[in-house]
Amino acid sequence: MTPAKHKQSRAADGRWLAWFCRCVVRFFSAFFAAGSAVKTRRALAGHCWRSPGATRVLGQRTGLSVAGCLLRIVPAQHRSSQQVCGRPRGRGVTFLTALSRSNCDAMRSEVAVRKAQACAMVLFVAGVLCGASLCAQDGKPVATTRADEDVVKAPRNDPFTDGDEARMRAAGIIRYAPFPWADHITTADIERVLGEGRVRWLETAHFRIGLNLKTALLPVEQLERRQVADELALLQRKLPRVVDKPKKLDPWLLLHLFAQRAESAYAEFQQVVGVTDATFPGGKESPNGKYLGLPDKFLLLLFQKRSDLARYTERFTTQKSDTSLRYYHPVTQQFLFAVAMDSLEEGDAQGLHSNVLYSLFHNFLGAFYGYNSALPPWLAEGLAHYYSRRVRTNFINCVTKASESVNNSDKHEWAKKIRLRAQHDGATIPFEQMLAWVPAEDLGYQGHIQSWSRVDYLLSMGPEKLGLLVTKLKTAPVPQDGSGIEPSLAKQLQIKALADLWHLDPAQFDASWRKWTQKEYAKQ
Repeated sequence: MTPAKHKQSRAADGRWLAWFCRCVVRFFSAFFAAGSAVKTRRALAGHCWRSPGATRVLGQRTGLSVAGCLLRIVPAQHRSSQQVCGRPRGRGVTFLTALSRSNCDAMRSEVAVRKAQACAMVLFVAGVLCGASLCAQDGKPVATTRADEDVVKAPRNDPFTDGDEARMRAAGIIRYAPFPWADHITTADIERVLGEGRVRWLETAHFRIGLNLKTALLPVEQLERRQVADELALLQRKLPRVVDKPKKLDPWLLLHLFAQRAESAYAEFQQVVGVTDATFPGGKESPNGKYLGLPDKFLLLLFQKRSDLARYTERFTTQKSDTSLRYYHPVTQQFLFAVAMDSLEEGDAQGLHSNVLYSLFHNFLGAFYGYNSALPPWLAEGLAHYYSRRVRTNFINCVTKASESVNNSDKHEWAKKIRLRAQHDGATIPFEQMLAWVPAEDLGYQGHIQSWSRVDYLLSMGPEKLGLLVTKLKTAPVPQDGSGIEPSLAKQLQIKALADLWHLDPAQFDASWRKWTQKEYAKQ
């Protein structure tokens, strides 16, 4: 991947260059129109600017008074809170002339006109240098783009609750920003890096969520559209201000939808592993924390642009990514999932929803009874896929190996592919081989879809048993050096749990699973 620092630098350079070009065009259009003293005075009044350094240049090099007329280069009707070099235009770089009334008479001569033009050039150069300095300041966004407009223009206060405590409580909202985030940083710290007003924040019972996404349209496909409509109907029960059948999902509505989705996923995970909030004592250290064993809430950060994710990961994590990242904040012991919408190939709003659920379940499994050991890849991937694939989308959360040949047109039709492959002996991956997987990268496309189907099969025989398998593996004694369960011991634990819970050995598991797919997936 391209390092985040280089991505940020290229994005900043492009935005600053666009601003610089606009200033050049405006300046010289006025500069060459200065054919008389009056015209010169007006051109300078409308197109010169002031910065902390520009006033010193005036005082030291031109000798002109700075008590003259102060005018902005941006017309009044165009002044807004859009950011330039990290500051609102209304308070940031101020444009002016430094011509005093005593100089107006002298400017009527040709010599005075030339002096005024020279002063304008000095101011022009000084302003460019100061503008470049401001844009180079660490943590200051250069400008907003179309990808930011929807969030920037959205109300700072939640229009669905207006901050009313009763409405917030009904919607499950604890508070809005500012609030603590992770590793002793706050949402205000993050905004100082990404830019104020470019992220909408809220906190729920188990999550802290930040969102910077464009307005999304409802899905075109009927079944996908119906699924989103069902979610909106559920949300409307908690937030009556949500309109019936909205035509689009604005940033605040998306934020509430993702908060609802995250809390629903958390409740489903608790159900499958057989725990509640009361199961954990609420200690300050893992594995006794309140949140599945961790002491603080889960984090979800949704960006539109890859550059924003790159800046966040470079500043606030030890890893660099401009696509997506599951990260464990070690100081406050919290799991984060952060993603950039623009990085999801063939991904739409439904694809993002699926990707978020897939990653949240991975974080839940990692946090469960403390982040001290990882589950076997087939089980972790299978569970994450099982819940994420309930979202209707063609997007898939796996990468195909270079050695695999997969038809892109139907690569999302996992049930059909499993049923056709399971008909033939030797065409599926034996469970004995799956037990030996260590890194998730070993799976490939076939490993992912067969892991999903194995978990689908086990859940069909009772989710409580699969929950017991997860609990047995996550609570097994681990070495104090943090190396995790030794692979051979992990394999033995899985084989024993398979026999205790389902009365199957690996070969019997293979046979019964293949038979089940022929019956179950024929409907799909």
